[in-house]
Amino acid sequence: MNYRKATLNDAAGAAVLFRELAFHIKNSSKDPYWDFEEMPLNMTEQVIKGYIENEESCILVAEDNDKLIGMMILEVIPCHMPLSSHQRIGYIAAGYIKEEYRRQGVMKKLEELSNEFFRGLSIKYVEVNYLPENKGAKEAWNGMGYQCFREQARKCID
Repeated sequence: MNYRKATLNDAAGAAVLFRELAFHIKNSSKDPYWDFEEMPLNMTEQVIKGYIENEESCILVAEDNDKLIGMMILEVIPCHMPLSSHQRIGYIAAGYIKEEYRRQGVMKKLEELSNEFFRGLSIKYVEVNYLPENKGAKEAWNGMGYQCFREQARKCID
């Protein structure tokens, strides 16, 4: 298994993984907020390239026999609490491992590399979101030391 920062050459493969994640969330949550029917690969690839090219974001990938099997999208965002001395925080925007590679420490290794990336940008805190019904995600992130510190709610006003 190889772990590294993605390059532009990885954009197409990372876009496929991102699309798998999006459809997994859509299909498992049945949340009407996820209302897309299609997710054009070329559009997704452009989004992925934006993360790769930005100095305050990156995509980490895991590969097995030169095939991408997992990824983590990282970015620096403003802290939600304007009075905090920590004005910038690390944010794990997405994390996905192909099903056959789960529970093998792949996400943990990507998370360790994410810490290195954020430390290099003088970031002290990292946040991640996951759906409440995704027990596997909650278990994985808690196992890596992430603790719930706030809950976020949404309401449709249409």
